[in-house]
Amino acid sequence: MATPDSRKKKLASRIALGGGFGTFSLAFCFWVGFGLLHSSYYVEWLAAAAAVFCLLLAWLLHLREDGFMGKSGKPMKGARIALISAAVFLLLATLVLYFVFGFGTSP
Repeated sequence: MATPDSRKKKLASRIALGGGFGTFSLAFCFWVGFGLLHSSYYVEWLAAAAAVFCLLLAWLLHLREDGFMGKSGKPMKGARIALISAAVFLLLATLVLYFVFGFGTSP
């Protein structure tokens, strides 16, 4: 049986993995927005879309585990937690980019 300390460490590592994935996703959004589309407007919207995509993937993993889409699949709780923490990071970054730096206000 897992001890409470090992559970906390496992949860912290999953949240850190999600934060790393969120950081990578935000860097990719910056690259696409500034590098390919040449506008800070698109960075904001791409980051919000990436957050929604992470939440959608986490929800689909939950439905798969729940057995809603056929037979029940292998539990992937760690992946769900990582995706949700990545989405939270991206949504917080979106708020900061919009309200502090003015990204996404005009094309």
